[in-house]
Amino acid sequence: MFRRIAFAIVVASLLATIAQVIYYYPKLPDPVVSHFGADGVGNGLMSKANFLIVYFLVQYGMAGLMFGIAWMMPFAPVSTVNIPNKAIWLSEAYRTRFHSLTRSVMGWMAAITALFIALTFELTFQANLSNQKINQVVFWGALTVYLVGVSVVCVAYLIILKQPPQALRQPPQASRE
Repeated sequence: MFRRIAFAIVVASLLATIAQVIYYYPKLPDPVVSHFGADGVGNGLMSKANFLIVYFLVQYGMAGLMFGIAWMMPFAPVSTVNIPNKAIWLSEAYRTRFHSLTRSVMGWMAAITALFIALTFELTFQANLSNQKINQVVFWGALTVYLVGVSVVCVAYLIILKQPPQALRQPPQASRE
């Protein structure tokens, strides 16, 4: 169920990207400010068409990358996978569970990233339309939430992988005296 929620968030973000491009194209100046310094002041320009193409490619490219990794993982050679308790998680008994967990994690990473990209570009659109600097409070807050969200997902994934499934834990060896 949680994976479906993440997938729905990604799909909604991707559809919102199309809607934003259609909505903002006639309204944006040409060229647009496409890069902002730490002070929030624009310091890089790009043509309007190229800027919207970059937005589309970044948003769809990141979603494709995240879901592509999740899809390709079952086909990766075991020797290329570096996880805690690798022998247990990649055993026949738990491999399906591991890949399902990885798909969920990558789905949530894609959802968090898609929301952050959409918000970042929305802030850029707003700054260009108002001829102001980018809203730093919102940007730095969103970046903080994004980094915390990614960290929580990664740490939770590692905590789960560090705990081998209870059924596979080996009992201590009895001494033979």
